[in-house]
Amino acid sequence: MVDGDGVPIAVRDYGGTGTPVLLLHGAGGNLASWDVVGPMLAADHRPVAVDLRGHGASGDGPWSWDAVVADLEAVAAELKMGEPAVVGHSLGGGLAAWWARSHPDCPAVVDLDGHRSPVSDADVYDAAAAGIDEEELRRLVADLSARFDAQEAAMAAPLTDEQVDGMLAAQRAAAGAYGVEPEVWEAVARRGLVRRDGATFVRPGPETTRALRDAVRFDALPVIAAVEAPFLLVLATRSLPEVPPELEPLMVAFRAGLRRDLDALRANRPAIEIRELDASHAVLFEKPREVTDLIAGFLAKERPGRE
Repeated sequence: MVDGDGVPIAVRDYGGTGTPVLLLHGAGGNLASWDVVGPMLAADHRPVAVDLRGHGASGDGPWSWDAVVADLEAVAAELKMGEPAVVGHSLGGGLAAWWARSHPDCPAVVDLDGHRSPVSDADVYDAAAAGIDEEELRRLVADLSARFDAQEAAMAAPLTDEQVDGMLAAQRAAAGAYGVEPEVWEAVARRGLVRRDGATFVRPGPETTRALRDAVRFDALPVIAAVEAPFLLVLATRSLPEVPPELEPLMVAFRAGLRRDLDALRANRPAIEIRELDASHAVLFEKPREVTDLIAGFLAKERPGRE
């Protein structure tokens, strides 16, 4: 545990003596998300994963991008990481960009499918690419937002022991859809549970979840455009297996709009490297070896002779 910006932050140091690398998980996740990639990176680096505030075993505190960056600065200082490279998945990818914008000496940034939220303004979509009109696009966005609202409400309620057992069983079953060992998937789920007042709750709690809903609506691309550090963006090309068929056109429109805007970003920032990976948003679990190789290869290229 590290004392962050007034909030205790849980960390997991995977060892290694190479380039220090901060590993940042996505919204609703925790540091156990890195338990496959982290040890593989430790062969040539020193990866350190954190539970962001409000997640996993870390404490709660008001959520803001600057507050979370302050937590990470405390971690880097306490663990004597110097100016680490930063790798983030989903929300963690946007956070990695936020870190790099305020740390001009950051050696490298890797953003794993963390560019913008699919519940956002209509102009981030390319409806024509999905063969839908603007009215259908707005309806699908509203549908997706309502599903997130329902999920948020359900997460705020306490779970009975039977519900916990059922949730963990469902997580183990879902692991097969991603080609993941059930124990790995379950470990992430278990770390996201907390006992309070004799009941079990899912982390993050309601206040952090509401703050995250607002935070992830932001578009990371303008932040990325302001980063001068070497930057690798990895774009997942498939929808999550649990996306219902009726929402697939929205996901197609979302990825098409993202590619369009990334092309514009790359035109202004040729040094930004953009790679596509045949995986869903759960890329850390589906393609851990490929993700590790992408990260290690990019760091080696940006810091030759120091890996």
